Amino acid sequence: MEVAIFGVGRIGQIHLGHLVDERRVRVTYLVDHEPVHETIKDLTQKHSLTDVTILKTEDAHMAIKDEKVKAIFVCTPVGQKVELITKGLQSGKHVFCEKPISLIKDEVESCYKMANDHGLTIQCGFNKRFDTSVRQLHDKIRQGELGQLRMIKLTARELPGLTWKEYLLSSGGIFIDTVVHEFDLMCWLAGERPRYITSFGHTQNQLFEECGDVDGAVILLKFSSGLMGFIESFRSVPYGYDQRFEVLGSDGMTVVTNPKITNIENWTKDSIHTSPIWQNGLTRYTEGYREEVRHFLDVVEGKCECTVKGDEVLLVHLLAECAARSMREGRVIEIPN
Repeated sequence: MEVAIFGVGRIGQIHLGHLVDERRVRVTYLVDHEPVHETIKDLTQKHSLTDVTILKTEDAHMAIKDEKVKAIFVCTPVGQKVELITKGLQSGKHVFCEKPISLIKDEVESCYKMANDHGLTIQCGFNKRFDTSVRQLHDKIRQGELGQLRMIKLTARELPGLTWKEYLLSSGGIFIDTVVHEFDLMCWLAGERPRYITSFGHTQNQLFEECGDVDGAVILLKFSSGLMGFIESFRSVPYGYDQRFEVLGSDGMTVVTNPKITNIENWTKDSIHTSPIWQNGLTRYTEGYREEVRHFLDVVEGKCECTVKGDEVLLVHLLAECAARSMREGRVIEIPN
């Protein structure tokens, strides 16, 4: 299977690494702005890619029009995604797209409608679903091991990272940029649609404030079944990439804790020292990134249906909009059907 990658930055390089490990895949095109081409050449040497074509962004149509290319990976800044997705679908390509597909919900809906009309797949990059621990948590819930669900609590904290002004101004804000992962997990684990949402946010970083954004937020969701959901997201903590998930049911509780870099512990008479947790999402969710790519390739080959559904992606986008509105207006929002 021949594929093309559009956008060979941080996340594009992660997907490239997993694709070259797949014997069934040939990466035919790498497409990005010309200043990135030296980095791309280094990547081709690292992965021993001798027959890949490197294209400038303005020449992207060459990869899209190539009939041998069956699927494209869209890892560009958000403002470029819809055009690439649309042209890819029109040329008969299946599409893997990093979140968010667009900052405009109607554009996301149009992309999925076009994919459906053409009998093609768009898979949105919600990689956390594909982590083994998260999948096991999901399976426990579906099998009824926890009884009736009462609360789902998701913690997502990270080290200071993507905080330059240009990025923040184009990111769409904390809810569509980062909390979308937790919105996806919340609804996927709950197995139902939330009815109400309220959110609060604050920033201790002046740059976020200048960009009209926050670096910390808490969100409360209420479901028709009585289930309550709680999400906390902080984009600047000093100790690592903190991802903890807790589900409380009538018959018990299950917790997903932070995996550590190693399992080594040092014990003395005064203290116990353990390894630190992972420092960023690319290392914490290495397995999730790999498995979501494998799932997409299976979908393209017709082995299974895509488990990240379009209506789920649209619901996540709606929740991000409602959370932003709640924070802005200072009130509880009833989520539209």
